[in-house]
Amino acid sequence: MFKKIILLIFLAASFAFEAQAQSQQIKVEFDSAGNKILIGKINESMLANDTAFRWFYQGVNHYQPNADWINYIRYYRDSFQVVAFVGTWCPDTKILLPEFYRVMVGAGYPLNTLNIYALDEQLHGLGDEVRMFHVTKTPTFIFLHNGKEIGRINDHIQRSMEADIVSILQNTFNKNQQSTTGNSGN
Repeated sequence: MFKKIILLIFLAASFAFEAQAQSQQIKVEFDSAGNKILIGKINESMLANDTAFRWFYQGVNHYQPNADWINYIRYYRDSFQVVAFVGTWCPDTKILLPEFYRVMVGAGYPLNTLNIYALDEQLHGLGDEVRMFHVTKTPTFIFLHNGKEIGRINDHIQRSMEADIVSILQNTFNKNQQSTTGNSGN
């Protein structure tokens, strides 16, 4: 019985600590039309579980990415990191963020490693990340390899979300493979 009580106290403390940490990382505002705006570090469950962001759930379910591109991303999924800057108020975010999540889920990318920062309408966040990453548009998806930027997608895509991600990965990993195989021309 004592072990159960300790376990319950531990679980309650863990949930309280997590809720406190999340509340310190997120600021909620409303625009003049009453639309909810998140500011701070967010994750997919904050959007998927809030009816104010119905566009996220609908967009994720609607988007059908190319399976070949998804397989390519899956192959490299442990070789890159993503930092994204979005605006829950932004029309481009409402299209591209759900597509991005659908692609990442399809590729088996570890979602817990994504760093997604929601910005206000003036592109301000709660930390210094906007300045550090030179963000001027939402959404901005920044791809990193070994801590260095290898590419970004800014507020629009060229072909499709998954094709643009593949282009970034090909530019990095195909170059790396060519330089490590030592093509000497013999």
